[in-house]
Amino acid sequence: MFLRNLTVIDVQTPNSMNDRVCEIGLTMISGQRILSSQQFGINPETHWDPENIAIHGIRPQDVAQAPALPAVWRYVEPLLRHTVVVAHNAPFDLAVLGKALNAYGIHPKPLRYVDTCALAKKFYPRAPNRKLETLCAMLGIQLTGRSGLEHSRATAELALDMLRKGMGRGDAPRWVFEHHLYDNTYIRRR
Repeated sequence: MFLRNLTVIDVQTPNSMNDRVCEIGLTMISGQRILSSQQFGINPETHWDPENIAIHGIRPQDVAQAPALPAVWRYVEPLLRHTVVVAHNAPFDLAVLGKALNAYGIHPKPLRYVDTCALAKKFYPRAPNRKLETLCAMLGIQLTGRSGLEHSRATAELALDMLRKGMGRGDAPRWVFEHHLYDNTYIRRR
């Protein structure tokens, strides 16, 4: 199967600039099952907008003692490097991550990724929209909050449903893109 090992990512931002990260949620998939999930609180070392706090519930004091992104990236990057990254609205999550890393002078190698939001049109043509909350409700996937961990876990369940419906077979390589985090460009993999 082409899409055997996947790492699902979701990032949360402290403000509307979308160039810093205050939380990363990761869920690892191998074959047809979820192996593990992890959550990383990150001190974004920037200002916070009340609107963002209202969305995800993370407050500055919650991550004031957490490490900054470079320390977390040293652990997260190897987890992403040898898998296909999955995210719901991947261009957003990967762009935020790329901008945040660039702010610290970190220029990582490109990541291969699949966007479940873009694929929802193919796999769930009758869904009223492609929002994660809508798709999870339609499929009976539990999504109780807005944390990076909860979103990565729900997106992993969504990706598993797509795999069962054929995402990993046939013309799957045309759904895998490459994201260059250092300059926020995307390339369709051939």
